[in-house]
Amino acid sequence: MIGASLSLSAAPGVLQASPLAHVPGAEIYARFDDKYGPGGISYSQGTFASATAIIENSPSGQSSATGLLVEAAATNLLASSRCDEHVGGRGTTPPNVEHQIVFDGVSCSRATFTPGNQTLFGGSRIAQDGAEHDTHFGVGEHTYSLFIGLSRELTGSEVLRYYWTGSDATPLINISAANSSLFVGKLVRLSVTSTHVASGAIYPVVYLFAPLITDVDVFVAKGQAEVGTATTSWIETAAAPVTRPAASPIVVQGPGPTLFPGAGNMDELTFALEWVGVPTGTGTARTLLNVQTQADYGASDNNRATLFYQTDGSLSLGVADTTWQGEINAGASFDDGGCHRAIVYLNRMTGDMGLSVDGGAFLTDNKAGSMPISFDVVAIGHKKSGVGAADHSRGNHLEIAAAGGDHRVAWAPGQGQ
Repeated sequence: MIGASLSLSAAPGVLQASPLAHVPGAEIYARFDDKYGPGGISYSQGTFASATAIIENSPSGQSSATGLLVEAAATNLLASSRCDEHVGGRGTTPPNVEHQIVFDGVSCSRATFTPGNQTLFGGSRIAQDGAEHDTHFGVGEHTYSLFIGLSRELTGSEVLRYYWTGSDATPLINISAANSSLFVGKLVRLSVTSTHVASGAIYPVVYLFAPLITDVDVFVAKGQAEVGTATTSWIETAAAPVTRPAASPIVVQGPGPTLFPGAGNMDELTFALEWVGVPTGTGTARTLLNVQTQADYGASDNNRATLFYQTDGSLSLGVADTTWQGEINAGASFDDGGCHRAIVYLNRMTGDMGLSVDGGAFLTDNKAGSMPISFDVVAIGHKKSGVGAADHSRGNHLEIAAAGGDHRVAWAPGQGQ
């Protein structure tokens, strides 16, 4: 399966081989994808271990072949969200629909549209069966998504349309000769956002808009309806909505003379991170790394150093004591949803900090007197404020390494200090 937005934009950047490997001198190292073995193999303190031995409060689903996905809490409002049953043919000439058909490795509903099917919503369409499978929404912005696949490309003037309708309706998405090749043999996630002025119920529909030349099979699966403008990872539901809890992974404190044996033990730290697929253009901050005092983590935004994407997409490393003290800004060229790496340096005593992204020269600044009073908690992909985990990266975290001291020369060869 692949993902696509309303505009059917190109897939994010391709994951490249990491130059970090096992970072020399790292006291804590973890790899969350399958680069070194299936299921998210992690490495720490010279021994292989599971991801849960490296992090606490790991996201639902743990690490996977694609990395550690860190997302905020979300609720799928669509009942029976698998969409491999409870989907039927509608209209004057309804298409034939079969259920639990495996396509692109996923159980789907398959609808066969033919040249004999009449066009438009009233002519030939597929939709969820019955009001018990509708999505009940409230006032405000909601995002709706469905995975769709095709058995062949559309040609000429052939057109299918997808949208969500009921007591309100979302914008329409056309699948035509211009874009149908994206859907052949695979499932593509189509997302659309709508702002509702009143509460109601809604359901997904695919209908024949223009006549077909030959038969085409349409596969649908994994529907989702959620509050807000973000499309998050699919949540399976049955008869009622299901909520996925927020992820708040933090690095486990190690025993003995390791990086985190106790509160406030380190004055100078170097981190290496690799991530992929952090969504672009969200208009909200997205955190990659948050280092904070134990007392403030989960209670306030004070006493922290944070690597994050700002609302304008620029990648920054900043610090706060009781107020925000400013940041190093690496620019917005890294906000493309692709694979990126950063080396972060923090010195609590001198106030020095540094940031190198994708092997570039270190950007430096000095925040003497403004650094956190101690480095206790290392949060991956989120910062946790008084209202809980916040500013989630919504991307896959592939690698994190950390060590006491200044390792910029060893970890970013050629960039110095």
